[in-house]
Amino acid sequence: MVSKKEHIAERQRLNYENNKDAILMQQKERYNKIKIRLTNKNMDLDIVEKKKRFNARSYARKTPLKKECGICKTTERLERHHWDYNKPLLVSTLCNQCHEIQHIRNFGGSKFG
Repeated sequence: MVSKKEHIAERQRLNYENNKDAILMQQKERYNKIKIRLTNKNMDLDIVEKKKRFNARSYARKTPLKKECGICKTTERLERHHWDYNKPLLVSTLCNQCHEIQHIRNFGGSKFG
């Protein structure tokens, strides 16, 4: 009796053998799309923005947290918040909930995006 794992591996191998040219073509197309996207000037702006955020976070880690949230005054789950990534030293201490709310209001999305 063949195990389920072996059966799946065999089906994947047969699928690859039967469709090798199409699979390789798809992989090549994906690679070319990524290559174009990385060289696109619009993407360069995103990279600059990511560098700003990375640098701002690096500065923030060196800044000690205050003892309470700057908005609701809770002392639990405190985080650092940048109001403007162009001003990396302007950091506030906010609780997790207030931090998420500020990102939705001011940046139009999650603090992770």
